[in-house]
Amino acid sequence: MFNEMSSYENLKSNLENRFDLSPLKSEFLLFWQKWSHLHIQLFSELQLGVYKTFMSPKDLELITQKFMKKRLGIISAFSQRMKNHPEFKNEITLFRNVINEHDENFKTILKQILSKLLTELNRLQSIRKVTNAYKNNQFSLGG
Repeated sequence: MFNEMSSYENLKSNLENRFDLSPLKSEFLLFWQKWSHLHIQLFSELQLGVYKTFMSPKDLELITQKFMKKRLGIISAFSQRMKNHPEFKNEITLFRNVINEHDENFKTILKQILSKLLTELNRLQSIRKVTNAYKNNQFSLGG
């Protein structure tokens, strides 16, 4: 999962620079710190890379709901600050574009992680099948 976290860090730093020339740069940086921390926290809450943990669908749903509520709150707070400055219409468009690009890349990273986890699951299931076949064979031979 190291490559995906590295990919996310690169994405985060690339998008952070989009507001460098904006009058809302300081506000955006505060938003971006909260935003990226929330997404990194999701990685740790899902315990990605820890194969021995089991998460029930209910636990996963609770984590997802909590994540989405926090995410919506962060966006709403920043949007309200931008609405107080109607002269910043370009920044609103820039903000939407940054969030959309972030989300598309974030989903891609999650899909890559899921693909790796599915590959590992298939590998472990194959090992289990081979082990069970060997055990059954030895048992039938009386060994």
